[in-house]
Amino acid sequence: MPQASGPASTRSEIVFASTTRNELIRFNAGPPATVLSRVTLTGMQPGDGTGVYLEAYRDRTYLCLCYGRAEVETRAGAKESLVSRYHETPRVIYADNRPSPMVSGPVVNHSDAELIMLEALMGRRPPQSFLDNVLY
Repeated sequence: MPQASGPASTRSEIVFASTTRNELIRFNAGPPATVLSRVTLTGMQPGDGTGVYLEAYRDRTYLCLCYGRAEVETRAGAKESLVSRYHETPRVIYADNRPSPMVSGPVVNHSDAELIMLEALMGRRPPQSFLDNVLY
């Protein structure tokens, strides 16, 4: 029988979540009681039906606005207003000083079924414009 890998407090993965006040919070997967950072997500309204998938790396962030609308701004000040009905605006946002730090990217590592399940856990459904494109 495999042994447990140790207490949760020894885990080092960083987790991101959004709050009901439209904040993106960052915390350690081990002791999640401590929020490491908090950023207000602008351009999204409560109940707006906005679905966002993020992956954060040292040198870049992957963002897919699966549905809804959002304002995205890099640390360097590059801004983009995104609107999506069905995964039209995936972006790779680079942390270096390149002239265009935000570029179009592919849709990776998340599925429609996951988005529908996450919304259901919150007692919601994705917007109909998204559901009209889902292949079952």
